[in-house]
Amino acid sequence: MEPQSNDEYVFDPEKVTIKFIFANRDGLNVSSQHQLSDTVGTVKQLLLSKWPSELSKCSEIERIRIICMGKGVLEDKMTLKETNIPIFESYPTPMNVSIKPLKSVSTGSSLGKGASSSSNSADVDCCCVMM
Repeated sequence: MEPQSNDEYVFDPEKVTIKFIFANRDGLNVSSQHQLSDTVGTVKQLLLSKWPSELSKCSEIERIRIICMGKGVLEDKMTLKETNIPIFESYPTPMNVSIKPLKSVSTGSSLGKGASSSSNSADVDCCCVMM
């Protein structure tokens, strides 16, 4: 798993070069090269280590969802070969990155009839990916 420059691409049928594309961030991407035996979890961990400073910090691989050709790659224990992602001869494999929102943690009492919502919840990140 060595970093790959965005400007250089060398086809290797035994490896996959992934270009991670972030929603609503034109031109912002991260590229990396992986063995087909690498797991999705390993790929996400590498992505976290190269996380762009322009984005809000994400520290949990469980929040990262990678999508390739409209298909969500969800199982962290699956190898890249098992996910059947395409390997292209002329350019890196594009993968969209989506971050699952943090779950709200409420510290107030449950709402009953006539009760108002309390603002005692943790910050919630939110995102939407349109394809």
